[in-house]
Amino acid sequence: MFARIATAFLIGGVVGWVFENALFYPRNANLFGRLPIPFLPIYGFGAATVVATAPYLRELPAVARAGIYAGELTLLEYGACHIDRALGPPSWDYDGNCVDVPHAILWGILGLGTEQLAMMNDKGATRELPL
Repeated sequence: MFARIATAFLIGGVVGWVFENALFYPRNANLFGRLPIPFLPIYGFGAATVVATAPYLRELPAVARAGIYAGELTLLEYGACHIDRALGPPSWDYDGNCVDVPHAILWGILGLGTEQLAMMNDKGATRELPL
């Protein structure tokens, strides 16, 4: 399980950087955050969180899992925002807030996608967590 979580952290950080650059690069050229590499730790921690909790949520309907992922990832974002602000100018800002509802909904949807990718076996078949 540790290897799966560590892999999710690494892949999530890189995919998050790509995601942010694809959506926001023209408006925010400082998307490396505080690291000199193409990696955003907040996305890595988010992916690791989803992968760590997904096995315990497999009996719940997809909408409930999405709600839980939205909650846990929004809490992670809130905490990380305060750490980020303590270190200097914030890497993200939702009109002065650390979190907002549209992003919480997005985090729930991305959580469902992450769980599905994480539960795929070598043959590409999803196991244990059907949508």
